[in-house]
Amino acid sequence: MAKTSVDVKKPAPPPPAQIPPEWESMLAEPEMWMSFRAEFDRLFERLGGVFPASRLRLHGRGPMVDIKETKDAWLVKAELPGLGESDVAVEVCGNQLALSGEKHDEHEEGDATFCMSERRYGSFMRRFTIPEGVDHEAISAAFRKGVLTITLPKREDAKAEPRRVTVKTEA
Repeated sequence: MAKTSVDVKKPAPPPPAQIPPEWESMLAEPEMWMSFRAEFDRLFERLGGVFPASRLRLHGRGPMVDIKETKDAWLVKAELPGLGESDVAVEVCGNQLALSGEKHDEHEEGDATFCMSERRYGSFMRRFTIPEGVDHEAISAAFRKGVLTITLPKREDAKAEPRRVTVKTEA
């Protein structure tokens, strides 16, 4: 049998994905995306609802929070591991609640080097719109086991149970 050589032509591989040049600077600047997300959060706050932007926030630069409404108050719980009460500030200004603080870097000098560091350090600030009916003078905060609980008590008029109105059919 005679040997016949056969040329097998493989299709050319697709070109590598090209990132548009105008995107390169955006991908290199995470601060820009943080600013974008902050603007997006503000948009949702303006569109209404109580604490709407906080439900969208993932990690960002502020602590993760849970917000719960009870019969008597709104409760804001923020996870702040590694912080003490002197590292955190809670302020009320108008209808805004601000939570801020700073976690200091704990680098130890020595012969060890980091292989990975995922913990976050630095300052943070979160702002929330205070719902209608909150008694601003009675807002309080307490720290326990790395969790800050901010209590926003409702005024008496805001605690009233909804009253059902009977709808009658007119003849």
